[in-house]
Amino acid sequence: MSANQYYAYIDESGNFDVKNNDNMLVISAIVTSDPIVLARSMRTAEKKVRNSNKKGSSELKAAYQKSATRKKVLNQLIKADLSIYSIIFDLKSLSNIPYSFDAIYKVGMSMLCSVIYGNHNNDVAFILDKRYTKESLRDQLSQNIRELIWDNYGNNEEITIYHSDSKESKTPSYKSP
Repeated sequence: MSANQYYAYIDESGNFDVKNNDNMLVISAIVTSDPIVLARSMRTAEKKVRNSNKKGSSELKAAYQKSATRKKVLNQLIKADLSIYSIIFDLKSLSNIPYSFDAIYKVGMSMLCSVIYGNHNNDVAFILDKRYTKESLRDQLSQNIRELIWDNYGNNEEITIYHSDSKESKTPSYKSP
């Protein structure tokens, strides 16, 4: 497989803290065949909401935005040629199972990537927001994703997975890797 035709930008929302009523884990992806158009849409959206983030975050955080601001961002995304995928876990309903929330995250991320891979002709590069600081944990997540895809689609093709920290720059990287 040469250059990828699709790029999936994936991030999660939720902090795995059932005790503080943070009951939902949402893992979402924006998939596009033209990361430049997506980058342009995101830059426009960021300009529209500049200086509205709390806590000095360089990320666009919907929880810190007014409804009108969220609507502006979504209207920019509508203009781009993209698909949106999400997987949602109600952590409270899973609190009695013998798995850690981190394990649930890994399973959810792998399931989401597998669906995207199959829906986009096995030609997609995954760009995950960097969750783990240790490279070995990022490698383990990447391997979990690859193994589920290989199991589901019966091949051992190379699967491109990048881990990118959106907090490191004022403008998150939405360019092709």
